Amino acid sequence: MRIGVCDDLQEARELIAEKIKQLCPTETITCYSSGTALLDEATLPDVLFLDIRMPKPDGMATAKQLRERDRNLILIFVTAFAEYVF
Repeated sequence: MRIGVCDDLQEARELIAEKIKQLCPTETITCYSSGTALLDEATLPDVLFLDIRMPKPDGMATAKQLRERDRNLILIFVTAFAEYVF
């Protein structure tokens, strides 16, 4: 299984990737610093942890484009902003 982490903040990417490694030590984890970097990839991950609030394209716009490419991609939205959670 390919797991992706897309967040514009390096510290957030590293923290999420480390937590995933603890739970799934044998899985491949790829980190992306922007929605553009992710969308430029020829092969998408199977599961993606996607930050909602990033510079353009933000997480929601990135998710929309990802859904057009792969309806089966599992998206897990992450954010540090409470207004997006509730």
